[in-house]
Amino acid sequence: MHQRVNETNNQDPMVSEKGQVETTDAIPIPSKPDYPEGGKEAWLVVLGGWFGLFCTFGLVTCVGVFLEYYQTGPLADYTPSAISWITSLQVFFQVGGSAIWGRVYDSYGPRWLLFIGTPVYVFGLMMLSLSTQYYQILLSQAIVSSLGSGAIFTASLTSATSYFHKKRGTVFGIINSGSSAGGVVLPIMLSRLFKSIGFAWTMRVVGFMFLALCAISCVLIKSRLPPKPRPFAVSDYKRCFKEPVMLLTMLGGFLFFWGMFLPLSYIIIQAKASGVSEGLVPYLLPIVNGISLIGRLTAGAFADKIGQFNCMLIITSFTGILTLVLWIPGSSNTAAIVAMCGADQPDGRDRHEDWSCFFGKCFWGAYG
Repeated sequence: MHQRVNETNNQDPMVSEKGQVETTDAIPIPSKPDYPEGGKEAWLVVLGGWFGLFCTFGLVTCVGVFLEYYQTGPLADYTPSAISWITSLQVFFQVGGSAIWGRVYDSYGPRWLLFIGTPVYVFGLMMLSLSTQYYQILLSQAIVSSLGSGAIFTASLTSATSYFHKKRGTVFGIINSGSSAGGVVLPIMLSRLFKSIGFAWTMRVVGFMFLALCAISCVLIKSRLPPKPRPFAVSDYKRCFKEPVMLLTMLGGFLFFWGMFLPLSYIIIQAKASGVSEGLVPYLLPIVNGISLIGRLTAGAFADKIGQFNCMLIITSFTGILTLVLWIPGSSNTAAIVAMCGADQPDGRDRHEDWSCFFGKCFWGAYG
């Protein structure tokens, strides 16, 4: 009997008891192609992703520096809640924009994301250097630059998945260590330059530096698999909400990131309010990110051994316990704040690549 499978609707065939082929709307089980698991081209993609994460998520880890500067500088007349909208939207558009940029990646590959994202990102930073009013800072930092950085972030974090499968946790850890390196260098750099050359020229220096580093990413990052252009369809986004596993995983990731960014955003402000030494405050974020650099590299390899979900579950739970033990009771104690930076963040911050790798292994190809 001639059997027809409707491939245009991306449906999986199922064989009934009568031997006929039926279709279902369930998520297709992705095939497992052969992965190089290394090679010059693959590791150059990883290097390009490292630079991309340095420039994008590395700056996001500096939101505490920006909040402290705005509250004591040009936006001193605004409430902390109003100022927080700037950095909150910055994170939202960069990370949340991946829902749109991911479709562009599937259809056209990472190069187009980088070629579009880099000039938009740098343009937003340059406009931020000219901004003095609240609405100007909101538009340039929270929206324009974040949309560009979101495109770079998506391309940098996703491209290596077509080269690695067994080592994917390790590779994600290496790529994400770029954001930790940025989180060590950029807070100190910004704090010092704000005082020496002012906010405007600081952002121009950052913009030109990111332009050079993102140009390297544009050259190095590529996808091993050819893109598969297809029209935009809202139904593709609805599918994930019909699958309980995917829905619960997204909810868990949402709650995780909601909690992860709180220390990064307010640790400087809280430390100053708690009487931490002025000489120590600028180095709290570098401590957080410096420790997380080690954790990212080791946690990724550890996750490859025991599984991304197991690693994520164990260490995220441990992070919650440390928060209850150190962060809340010791919020006004210098030693407790420093201990929290060193003990909690290598665990909590390192779950970022586990979430990425977990989604990549569980749903790679299912929603592509």
